[in-house]
Amino acid sequence: MALARQSGNKAALALTLAFQADLVLASRGEIDQAEANHEEAVRLAREAGIPWGIAMGSLALAEFAARRGDVALASARAR
Repeated sequence: MALARQSGNKAALALTLAFQADLVLASRGEIDQAEANHEEAVRLAREAGIPWGIAMGSLALAEFAARRGDVALASARAR
């Protein structure tokens, strides 16, 4: 993660954050940290113009909202 941040490569950082978010969620169940990582990854994907990164991150954010029972937010994030 540090190397991706230092390089200034937004695409690499977005991908790193997304992978780390999935690992944090899978290994420790820390949904808040995973969600924060995906939020930053989506922001960076938008800045870097990476459509697949925006789509994948938005889907993950929709899933987090759905897990919390916030159907309206989940629907908005999935669009």
